[in-house]
Amino acid sequence: MSSTHLSEPGGSLRDGAKSSVSPSEGAVSGRNTVLSNKLTGVLSQSYADPEIRESLSILDARGVVNDASARRRLRLDAQKEVIECNGAIVQDFGVVVEQLERVGTMIADLNKTCEDMRTQIHKAQQESGSLLEEASTLTAQQQAVETKQQLLNAFNSHFIVSEDDLTTLTNSTEPVDDRFFQIMNRVKQVRKDCEVLLGNENQTLGLELMEQTSRNLNAAFKKLQTWIQREFQMLDLEDPHISGTIRRALRVLAERPTLFQNCLDSFAEAREHALSDAFHIALTQSATTVVTAARPANHIEMQTHDLLRYVGDMLAWVHSTTVSEREALEGLFISDGDEIAKEIQAGRDNEPWSRRDVGEDETGDSAAVFDGHKALNELVNRDLGGVSRVLKQRIEIAVRSNDDPLLVYKALNLFRFYQDIFIKLVGAPSILGDSIAELQTSTFSHFERLLQDESSTLANETIPEDLSSPPFLLRELDQLNSFLKANPDISGAEISQLLSAALVPFLDQCSEMASIVADPTSQNVFQLNYLSAVNTALQPSLPPNHSFLEAARKKVGVLREELIEMQHSFLLRKSGIEPLLAAIRQTEVEAPPRIDLASLPVFNAEGLSSRAAQLDDFLPSAWMDLLENMKRLTDKSLAKDVAHEAAERFCADFGTVEEAVLRIDEVMLDGKRGGEGKSRGEWDGEQEDETLLREVYPRTTAEIRVLLS
Repeated sequence: MSSTHLSEPGGSLRDGAKSSVSPSEGAVSGRNTVLSNKLTGVLSQSYADPEIRESLSILDARGVVNDASARRRLRLDAQKEVIECNGAIVQDFGVVVEQLERVGTMIADLNKTCEDMRTQIHKAQQESGSLLEEASTLTAQQQAVETKQQLLNAFNSHFIVSEDDLTTLTNSTEPVDDRFFQIMNRVKQVRKDCEVLLGNENQTLGLELMEQTSRNLNAAFKKLQTWIQREFQMLDLEDPHISGTIRRALRVLAERPTLFQNCLDSFAEAREHALSDAFHIALTQSATTVVTAARPANHIEMQTHDLLRYVGDMLAWVHSTTVSEREALEGLFISDGDEIAKEIQAGRDNEPWSRRDVGEDETGDSAAVFDGHKALNELVNRDLGGVSRVLKQRIEIAVRSNDDPLLVYKALNLFRFYQDIFIKLVGAPSILGDSIAELQTSTFSHFERLLQDESSTLANETIPEDLSSPPFLLRELDQLNSFLKANPDISGAEISQLLSAALVPFLDQCSEMASIVADPTSQNVFQLNYLSAVNTALQPSLPPNHSFLEAARKKVGVLREELIEMQHSFLLRKSGIEPLLAAIRQTEVEAPPRIDLASLPVFNAEGLSSRAAQLDDFLPSAWMDLLENMKRLTDKSLAKDVAHEAAERFCADFGTVEEAVLRIDEVMLDGKRGGEGKSRGEWDGEQEDETLLREVYPRTTAEIRVLLS
């Protein structure tokens, strides 16, 4: 189309040029119109049009020269090329058609061949379908069998124990070694895994396996128990290193608390016999059984004449044996205590009926956690049960055959010392600790009987003439100090117990002896003497605030007050002022409150004159007489104190009498001076006839105090 547009303008121009010279004007104008139309069409074309640009590019590519000939032949050349191209295309399509026909023939042949093959395959499928189905079934069965074989192999390898392993596990002739424990752990795991089988619908296999493994485990535990018991019999406790296999066996056996306890019982029984024989050897060296305990160089029985050494040697041997036994058995329970506790707890869960065997207290409640230290203390305590019984027997015989209270009391202190040691070693309560406690009780009872026997022989004792402390009391005080010195760490309760046994009976005897003394002063002095001796003897040994000393001081204070009152009464009686003082006090308590003392007979001039003479006779020797009354007081400072206090009270009483005498004189003088109906001279004459009481009784309180000072 582009060629057409390009050729048409050129042709029109050419035609226009030729027609412009034609003579006919009409034809010329028609041609001008066509030319203008052509020009208009050409000019109206845009050279930016892609088709125009493409056409121009083709012309440039062909190398067309823009001349008249080329322009005239442009259309023809283009049409010729188009016709040639179309012919080539037709030829090419002919080849294509031939090829398509050949391909169609081949496709038809292929379709026929495929149809034949399809027919043959269908026939083959029909013929081999049953075989394929059978083969698939066999393949599935083979896979199932292989899976079951794998499961069976895995099951046998996990749940089935070989005969050799069972022989090692249950046969008592086979050793208990690492292989035994490995097999035992595997059987335990099998038994635990059987619980999974019991969860399935078919429980027969699980029940059979659990029954079989339970029998095997029971046989293994029995074998382990027998082996441990045999090893315990051959165990050398002097070896500080106990076999690790034994410790491991105990940990495993703890899973069965009943068997574990049976092993401990048999071991404790064997050790009890062994230690009893060892103790018998230490005592007499005549035992028939050979034991591993260390033998002493000398017989303990050779020291029976010496109570303290005999008892001390036995207790020292028991202490040494207890320490050795504890150290030897610590490896069984202390180092592996946690593992044993876990196994025992598992055993309690599996054997509820066995919870009373291990780790249960007296109340019936099973212990929550196995205490290795407690188990060790219990085992050592049971091992020493026979020794404790023999020890108690021997000591009781030795103590009862001794009559020296001091030795018996020292033995008692020895028991207290060792009881504290044994409590720290084996705990409390324990057979050994209880035996020592019973020995303390029986020994103290024997101690009390000895002291009672001593006090019972004092029935015929008499009070010394000088009223001093009885010799038996002084002996007992010395002995009591010896008791206290023998136990410097004695407690307050023990002191009271000792005083009740060693001193109170003798003080009661002294009190009975004092009660038969007729003279109150002598009785009082005797009591003060022996109580002062008690205070003096016990003050260095007893605490200052001890109740016994406090009671003794209180009693001494009461007796001192009584003695002061007695000496005060003596002074009043000997001086003759006792009736005067009694009259004065009588006027103070009777009604009317003011009684005329001058009207009383004891206060007339004649009576006072005799009282004054008696006082003058008494005063020169009054102080010496007072001291003479208390010369038998052993505490001289107390005697002076009592004398001074009695004299002071006497002086106070004499001052009361003196005041009464002066008051009577003053009343008499006042009455005479103020009398009615009498003149001054008459009163003066009567006064000369009357004598003043002060002149009759001239002593003053100051004089009395000087004379009695």
